[in-house]
Amino acid sequence: MTMNARRKFAPRLTEGFGAYLFAVLIILACLVAAGRLSYVQAERDLFAQTSFVAEEVLQRSEMVSDQMQHALDKLEARNDPNPCSAANIDLMRRENISSSYLQLIGYTRGNRLMCSSYGDHGEGIDLGPPTFVTEKNNAVRNKVKLTLEEMGIYVAVTHVSTGFTAFALPDLALDVAKSDQKLALGTYGVTSGIPILGRGESQEKWFRTDLKKGERRHFVTSTSVIALASSERYLFVSYCAFPVTQLYAAWRNYAYFFVPLGVIAGLCLAGLAILFARRHLGMRFQLREAIKSEAQLYMLYQPIVELDSGRWVGAESLVRWRQRSGQVIAPDVFIPIAEITGLMPRLTARVIEMVVKDLAQFLRRYPDFPININFAASDLESTGSLDRLRSQLASFGIDENRVTVEVTEGSLLKIEYARRNIGLMREGGLRIAIDDFGTGYCGLSYLVSLDLDFLKIDKSFVDTIGTDAATRSVVPHIVQMAKTLGLEVIAEGVERQEQVDYLRQQGVKYAQGWLYSKPMPIAELAQKLSDSRRIDGPHAYSQRSKQDQPPPLQAPALTSHADD
Repeated sequence: MTMNARRKFAPRLTEGFGAYLFAVLIILACLVAAGRLSYVQAERDLFAQTSFVAEEVLQRSEMVSDQMQHALDKLEARNDPNPCSAANIDLMRRENISSSYLQLIGYTRGNRLMCSSYGDHGEGIDLGPPTFVTEKNNAVRNKVKLTLEEMGIYVAVTHVSTGFTAFALPDLALDVAKSDQKLALGTYGVTSGIPILGRGESQEKWFRTDLKKGERRHFVTSTSVIALASSERYLFVSYCAFPVTQLYAAWRNYAYFFVPLGVIAGLCLAGLAILFARRHLGMRFQLREAIKSEAQLYMLYQPIVELDSGRWVGAESLVRWRQRSGQVIAPDVFIPIAEITGLMPRLTARVIEMVVKDLAQFLRRYPDFPININFAASDLESTGSLDRLRSQLASFGIDENRVTVEVTEGSLLKIEYARRNIGLMREGGLRIAIDDFGTGYCGLSYLVSLDLDFLKIDKSFVDTIGTDAATRSVVPHIVQMAKTLGLEVIAEGVERQEQVDYLRQQGVKYAQGWLYSKPMPIAELAQKLSDSRRIDGPHAYSQRSKQDQPPPLQAPALTSHADD
């Protein structure tokens, strides 16, 4: 392989590798997304399960607390000086029988149960010290062993001020999801963080979470998936925890479904990316070769007409690309590619070279017939394209005032660069036109700060003339703005006499479009101007073959005007 062949092959190889690498990254991204989606769905499901169980435990615990509170309040309301009187013991029995969750109701002095719904206990039964005392002055004992008629471990709550105590079996509040032996659930005190009820293995760090009344929370630790539910009426929080291994198992199950879908989606997107890359990266390589070649790119010129006289008073240069296969690539396809891939400065340089070469002979015959050249946004970010244009014009002895530079409205967004370069253009005599006005985001303040000559109304707005389109009122606004700024207006894409009549009424001076002429080679433009001169006189460039209409000045277009 020769050195030149290697140089030509290297960009294609690099671009092809980049395309396939991008495709692989797409597939990997889809796999990661599928894995993440699987995890999120598994986590959501497990959070729902733990939250459901925690809510159930909370509801049962509140019912137990409600019954305790009711029984103790009734005993306190009797205000009997003897807490263990026969009347009080009888009331304890009746409340115990009517309560579905309470196993025992009694009276405690110190740490001893003196009497209960089972009767008087003489010297009392030792209950042990309270596990903790709540802010409401209730003493809570979470593991009380009693040997009466029944044996079990109770939770006891005592009103410290009265000594009345209610007992309940924890299993009644925790009778939830018994089939899952790995489940941990229960309640703990809000202020103390000490468990009140519990089943399964719990961890102290779960109870360090501060929750407001009625708040719900869920989270994942290295060992568990946990849901917390705080009571709105009592000072306790219910909890439920699944082993984190259940989360991983659910994650795997979802992954069996989502990962294959992710692979399929990744392959489809990767295929589209490769097709897109082959087309556009291949187009980039071909465009780069076309810029180097002297055979593929060529220039056409579309006349600009003076509306009142119908005279041709200038022309816009438009670059075209005919591939070696003979296929013509539209400017709205290859211009964006040039901008995205950084080829725009090279393309502008090639266009300048071709236009100035055409003008060298043309302007000798028609020195008062200006030509427009289009600059892209990137051409205004430095002085490279301007310097090249000036150098080329000087080498052929062409005055700069014979050329109008068109810049798109979007290129003015970087206003500091635009203001500097437009100022430099004006210093040398170049004229400036704002192309496709109304399609970008240029403000009036930008235009006021720039030294301009022409404002070109985009074809999309000219097309609305005579229609009911919502944007039909844009044209008069643009014309009025131009008048305020002292700029001449050029209407693009004029195709109907109705549009001409309307534009004249609005005070538009110039226009261009298929109503007057399609773009043509420089030789054809010169021939038509010559024929017109012989008919109408040495200074009259007119084209009245269709209707009495005219087009405005413009510059060689690097923009993506198709054929206007």
